[in-house]
Amino acid sequence: MHRLLKDNDESHGLVSFFLSAFGVFYGLTIGLIAVATGESFSSVEATVSQEASAISACCMDISRIQRRTRTNSRG
Repeated sequence: MHRLLKDNDESHGLVSFFLSAFGVFYGLTIGLIAVATGESFSSVEATVSQEASAISACCMDISRIQRRTRTNSRG
């Protein structure tokens, strides 16, 4: 392999350029994926919080209805 490339500065510069360009694009891609994941997590967190509040309110309503039914059936 060394014979094919011949040790010169031009080939090292070209390889360095391509590795740098690949590193920049790779870094940007990872950064954008991280941002998208964070935004997705925030929206999921808000939805889960709303659903938990709705379930909690529903459970409280059911327990109140059960208490009223027990009180009315005894009295």
